[in-house]
Amino acid sequence: MPHSKPDLTSHPLTGKMSRMTETFSSKLAGISLPNPEGSSLRLGSLWEKGPAVLVFLRHYG
Repeated sequence: MPHSKPDLTSHPLTGKMSRMTETFSSKLAGISLPNPEGSSLRLGSLWEKGPAVLVFLRHYG
């Protein structure tokens, strides 16, 4: 069984670390989508080492 990192977050005012409940980002982390080259990309890999912004654009036309 692979070792998993604890889900920790810091309070914005105190900076104290605490365990967080399941978040929207943790729900998205396991989803894989194709990248522009066609290979699979796991969304959670985008924010493993730091913050990330995920933007979905809808094509009209």
